[in-house]
Amino acid sequence: MSDSAHLLEQFILEKRKQRINAVLDSRTRRLTVVLDRIHNAHNISAVIRSADAFGIQDVHYLGDHFDLSAGIAIGADRWVDIHPHSSVSDLLEHLKNNGYEIVVLMPPDKQQQDIPSVAVNQLPFKKKLALVFGNEKEGVRPEIARAASFSAFIPMCGFVESLNISVAAAITLFCSSLSDRPDGLSESEKSELKDRWLREEVRGSEAIIKRFEQKS
Repeated sequence: MSDSAHLLEQFILEKRKQRINAVLDSRTRRLTVVLDRIHNAHNISAVIRSADAFGIQDVHYLGDHFDLSAGIAIGADRWVDIHPHSSVSDLLEHLKNNGYEIVVLMPPDKQQQDIPSVAVNQLPFKKKLALVFGNEKEGVRPEIARAASFSAFIPMCGFVESLNISVAAAITLFCSSLSDRPDGLSESEKSELKDRWLREEVRGSEAIIKRFEQKS
């Protein structure tokens, strides 16, 4: 832990300190979420909130710039890393370079025929997976679907054939949380995140750190 983190820990309650440490221990980069051209800001914010709730550190966004709806995310975007991508090639290159296999979420009638198709609760969550959720109307774009290793669906027994993107993401991430996650964050990743989170947590943190450095 950095000197600044040690300093800022003095300004938070012990209960909050324990909470931060518990969240860090549950965080993972083995799974990541990808949003492909999701236009509704409330949907984006709700997915980010679910990512935080289920321990996912990174959310990738492909599409135009968006503004987060703080009322929906409830500040979760402060704790989750959001990575914008300007092109499909940029996104796919990033995922490949970081060892992710791509999973595209699609209704059963739109499943990819040439890759395994499984219910979300049967996905191999011990693998390093990028879970891709597509546009509200058009779904996942074909270039991403062609790069996928799996397609997945949420089993349903009613008349509706699809769910809101934020609901689908929450269900899928909940299923991931039921599986053992062999890899959490490294100690260096935890240290870096803890430093950032404490700066968010403590009001006037930058001024506190500056005064400390001037005295040192």
